[in-house]
Amino acid sequence: MKAVGDLLHASGASLERLLVEFPAGVPEEVSQNQISLVHNTGLRSVHFGGLNAGASRTFFSTDLFPWVTTMLSQIRSKHLQEVTFDLEITSMNDLLSLDWERIDRDLSREEFKGLLVMFHISLEGAGSPIGQDVQDLISDRLAGFRDRGTLCVSCV
Repeated sequence: MKAVGDLLHASGASLERLLVEFPAGVPEEVSQNQISLVHNTGLRSVHFGGLNAGASRTFFSTDLFPWVTTMLSQIRSKHLQEVTFDLEITSMNDLLSLDWERIDRDLSREEFKGLLVMFHISLEGAGSPIGQDVQDLISDRLAGFRDRGTLCVSCV
């Protein structure tokens, strides 16, 4: 992880597009201590991929994907236009395990006004059709952001 953190630091303001995908079970302490986006002030888009709730459930954490919220809070770019989340869930409970308050607070910052946030949700194994429930839950949890930017939620 240190090598990734060093690369991000060295990229500085020249990094415009970032796709982040870590293996399941990355401890929050690792992302807080070894990886930082504060120097990447030229970011235009950030894509969080490979967010598989089922695989991450085997590791202990109070919240699901704590490294995502940590990285979101580190973004200092005034050029950010888009944040994308690719998330595979097994039930609605997976979504309830995300730190929505922190995500909403970070995405609602003044410098992110007009931001496009997209959630691509894979519902495989989630049981009955819950696409609309997922869309409603995410929309409700990001109420502060909805007043400042554009939220798109797609479920497959």
